Amino acid sequence: MLEAWSHGSDVSTMHPLGGINLGWEEVRAGWEQAAQAMSEGQVSLDNSVVVPIAGDVAYTLGTEQGQVNVGGEPVRVGWRVTNIFRREGGEWKMVHHHTDVSPAMVEAFDRLEVQYG
Repeated sequence: MLEAWSHGSDVSTMHPLGGINLGWEEVRAGWEQAAQAMSEGQVSLDNSVVVPIAGDVAYTLGTEQGQVNVGGEPVRVGWRVTNIFRREGGEWKMVHHHTDVSPAMVEAFDRLEVQYG
């Protein structure tokens, strides 16, 4: 994740648990919290579409399907996803990640009292 993301102050995420992370420090912290709260996950990207906007900006659309463990309990993953990329120093870096809010994941985190965000 560290290499895939731009480390700029203008990066952002909107994860399936809700909320917004702005700037690299918040984005990195959000991904680290997600990694600590979830384990043994497997997510695949389906129906992926790449849309170039300009020479150095593009976005992707798709759906993510799979399963992760939250507090040892399996939770189904299924949502739409949008990612925005920008070319920096000749490499494509993610600058925004957005998924639908997942009621199943929010409910599992609440029920199991797993802290996130």
